[in-house]
Amino acid sequence: RIIQTVFPMLPYYQKATPNKKQEAFKYEDVLEQAVALGKTHTHEVQLPPTYQNLEGRCSQLGVSVFCRNGKRISVGDTKVRFSIQSISKIITLAVALEICGFDQVFKKVGMERPAIHLIADETGKYGQFPYNPMINAGAIVVASCLASEISFDTMLDTIRALCMDPDINLDKKVYHSEMSHIPQPGNAYLLESKGYIEKNKDVENSLHFYVKMCSLSVTAESLAGLGLILAND
Repeated sequence: RIIQTVFPMLPYYQKATPNKKQEAFKYEDVLEQAVALGKTHTHEVQLPPTYQNLEGRCSQLGVSVFCRNGKRISVGDTKVRFSIQSISKIITLAVALEICGFDQVFKKVGMERPAIHLIADETGKYGQFPYNPMINAGAIVVASCLASEISFDTMLDTIRALCMDPDINLDKKVYHSEMSHIPQPGNAYLLESKGYIEKNKDVENSLHFYVKMCSLSVTAESLAGLGLILAND
């Protein structure tokens, strides 16, 4: 609803802004409208059991843009911390490609559309194949590549640098909640049994690494910093 309502306005603002200073002002005006509209729908949020501890924070909403000229445009609750969840998969993949190399990472994970297909293995049985690193199964396999190569503390320092936010930390409440609710342990051992996680890798360590990455506490401004790095790469 936000996209449908606000983004049709952008061509109008682009035509009506003769210089950069006015353009930045108009975009901030658009974002303020978007956040105001979004806040009228925050009461519709339904949280799964894993996130019940966030019940009182559903009304919070913010948008942050970090421009290549160094200017930040932030509207709403952009300094409020929340768990990064699946956005961490982008960082994990980037670091895995840097440390382990393309061939090692994509030896067991595909690059297809977001889906898990059933394929026949050499025994004729069927197993789940992770078709890309952005689904949980694929992200666990990528985490298994990294977990034996880099410590979580080093990974944390890397993420702080990428997001330009030295205050990013592990949210232990989210981490323990995730570990107690998600079905990933069974999935991780299934991946190992099918050969997608190598036998010499520590499955439990890989799983904990994956969940810790999803439990990092970030802000909208942290992720805007990450977006700027990716946009300039």
